[in-house]
Amino acid sequence: TGEQRYDEETKKILVSDVPQIIEGAHIWPVYKIRKSPLDEENKRIAATDGNNGIWLCRNHHKLFDEGIVYIDAKSLNLQLKSSFNGYSYIQKSIKISDASDYIDNKEAKQYLEKRYDLIK
Repeated sequence: TGEQRYDEETKKILVSDVPQIIEGAHIWPVYKIRKSPLDEENKRIAATDGNNGIWLCRNHHKLFDEGIVYIDAKSLNLQLKSSFNGYSYIQKSIKISDASDYIDNKEAKQYLEKRYDLIK
């Protein structure tokens, strides 16, 4: 358990070898999409676009949603927020730090930039 692997078909992160706990996580969170100036149709498209998602186990999904684990928009490295560096068990759970295989197209990168408000 806790092994991270790469799914060739979906090119997304899998942070567990227990398929029952794998979940889709939005790169650009739905709550931010709802607050965006997009019209309703484009909000729906953004919320359901496969490029706006990565697969994570439940634990890493929650850590990602809370910003404790994040993908750096420039380096595309999966990182632990510095204020949580004392939690070595979280750092150890990140088996692969290079997320460039998961944020592997223009659309996914744009969603990541929107997540961190780099595109206004």
